Amino acid sequence: MEKARRIFAYLLIALTASPVAAAAPQSLTVELAVDRARAPVTATVTTSWLGEPLHAALRDDGSTPGDVPGDFVYVGRLDGEPVRALDLVLAVDGVPVGEALVLPDGEHDRVSFVLDGAHARRAALAATATAVERRESVEVAAFFGWTLLLLVAVLGLAARTRR
Repeated sequence: MEKARRIFAYLLIALTASPVAAAAPQSLTVELAVDRARAPVTATVTTSWLGEPLHAALRDDGSTPGDVPGDFVYVGRLDGEPVRALDLVLAVDGVPVGEALVLPDGEHDRVSFVLDGAHARRAALAATATAVERRESVEVAAFFGWTLLLLVAVLGLAARTRR
């Protein structure tokens, strides 16, 4: 029985390390945050994936998984066989605005850009100024809400102890 378990374990290791298992499709999500004053734009990303030209339109309509429509973050997705590096060219309204060398390291990777004037720069997270302000406003409102709730609870307890 022990020998059968070992053979099964070796077989499992061999199957998971095989080229077939390693050749799972790879996808790259490209995000571009655009200022509200500049939107709407027509954004595209172009690359050469294993020698074949590949293009993807970036949209802000919720059609790409993970995209929130109307948040001024344009999202597109590129799919293909596993690669070690991709040279991306980002264009807005037909004009190239940025390039990036991406080193994908998983089945699904994400690269984010922020459009600053006529150029796009890489960012850790594609977020517009409006989205950041909205998030910060919610955090401040929650802070004051919890503070008010705590104050009411303390005043209620103080009133009960006086009786």
